[in-house]
Amino acid sequence: MASWLSSLETVLRLHSVMSWVTILAALVAVASGIFAYILSTQASALRQRAAEEKLQPALQAAQESQAELENQVHSAEQHRQELAQEVEELHAALKESRLKADQAAQEAGAALQQLDAERRRADAALDEATQSRAELAQANSELKDLKSARQAEVDQYGALSPRQREKLLKALSGKPTGSVALVAVAGETDSISLAQGLQETLTQAGWRATLREGQFASKPEGLYFVVHSQESMPQFTLQLAVGLAVVDLMPMPAKIRVNAAKPPGSLGIVVGTVKP
Repeated sequence: MASWLSSLETVLRLHSVMSWVTILAALVAVASGIFAYILSTQASALRQRAAEEKLQPALQAAQESQAELENQVHSAEQHRQELAQEVEELHAALKESRLKADQAAQEAGAALQQLDAERRRADAALDEATQSRAELAQANSELKDLKSARQAEVDQYGALSPRQREKLLKALSGKPTGSVALVAVAGETDSISLAQGLQETLTQAGWRATLREGQFASKPEGLYFVVHSQESMPQFTLQLAVGLAVVDLMPMPAKIRVNAAKPPGSLGIVVGTVKP
């Protein structure tokens, strides 16, 4: 009995020891797990720190690259805005250039039309000038022929042609007559011949006409009247002026010169040179 109890006590002790051993093993296991966890956490922290230390230069470089990239992006944006403004200015300049080009084209078209109109006017003026030149040439030819015929009449009948004598007689026919003093230019054959023809015609028309030659400081051209004054001019002066104008010897109105040395109421005619 005592032996069994001793064995039981031994078993209990053994069981107690085993329990403590188990507890201690469990504690050791728990402690080992905690220690392993702590070691693992520290190792992970160390690895993370080491990784961060290794990544720090790369991170700094990346940050610097990002800052540089942002600067480049900012510069690119500014450049884009500048380019957009330049493009807008170019569009405005192009629009203005087109407007100016259109305006210049319109002005050029108007100028072309004006030049064309001026060309047509110039062509018309040239045609007219050509026609006028032909007419002038014909007139000159006719005038030359007339001068030749007139010179032939002068050579044959004197400075006053038969046709002029006839027209003057017709113009003075039935009109009041009077006295007139003809003065020819001394030494001028045409003047003397014309004065003689007028004297003969006026005498034939019933006038009292005298003729003399006179000296002049400057040779007179054409015919003009000489009177004492405008108030004392004979009434038949106008009729005689019309007759002389009819035969193309005196312009109208007649040329009249006043000479107070002449008697009042007298009428003189200076017969200057007359071109045939």
